[in-house]
Amino acid sequence: MFKQRFVFAAFCLAMIVLCGALDSRAQQEETAKTISPDLSVVGVRLGDRAGAQAFLKGFQPRIGANGRPEYCFYNKAATQVLKLTGASFDDPFFITEIEVYKVGRDYRNGHFQADKISYFKTEKEIFVGYRQSTASAITGIPNVDGKDNTGPKAVVKKIGEPTSRTSAGENEVLNYELPEIVLPVENGATAKFGYAAQYEFKDGKLKKFVLKIAPRL
Repeated sequence: MFKQRFVFAAFCLAMIVLCGALDSRAQQEETAKTISPDLSVVGVRLGDRAGAQAFLKGFQPRIGANGRPEYCFYNKAATQVLKLTGASFDDPFFITEIEVYKVGRDYRNGHFQADKISYFKTEKEIFVGYRQSTASAITGIPNVDGKDNTGPKAVVKKIGEPTSRTSAGENEVLNYELPEIVLPVENGATAKFGYAAQYEFKDGKLKKFVLKIAPRL
C-alpha cells in the first residue's frame, strides 16, 4: 500500500512539474507574439548589408573585444555613442549588434563623429538622453508629454511587454527575446534569426540599449 501511494504521489508531482513547464512555455510564446522588435538605428538595420555599407562607406572598423569588426560614432554633441558590430572581418557590413549609450564629459575614447546626427534614434523613436519636445518648448513644462526622454513605459508601449524585467534601486532593465524572426537579407531572400534587445534605465531615463540578432542553424 505504501509503495502504491508513493508511486501515485511521484506521478502527481511529475504532472505538476510538467504542467508548470508547459504553462511557462505557453506564457513565453504568448509574450513573444506581442513583441514588436526594434531592428534599426539611424537607418542601419540588423542584417541589412546594403544599408550598413551606405552608412559606413569610407570608415574602417576596429577590432572589438570579441575579435569582430566594430564601428563607433559620437553624435553631433558627443553625448551619445553608436556602436555597430559586424559578423566578421570577411563580412563587416552584416551588422548583428547595434548599441547606443549615453556618455559624459569625462568619456574620451577615440571614435568617429556623425556630425549631422543629433540623436541615435531607433525606428520606433526610442533614444537615450534628453530632447526637448515641441509641447515642452511651448508650455515651458519639462517632459509635459513624456517625449523629452525615453522611460520604461514608453518602451513597453512601443515594443510590448518585456520577456523579463529587473530593477535595483534607481536602475531598471527590460529584456526582450524572440527565438525566431525572419529578416530580408539579399536579392529578395530571407533568413531566420534569434533576436534579443535590452533597454537600461537610470532614474526612469534610458541610458543604454542593445539590439542583437544571431543566425538560426
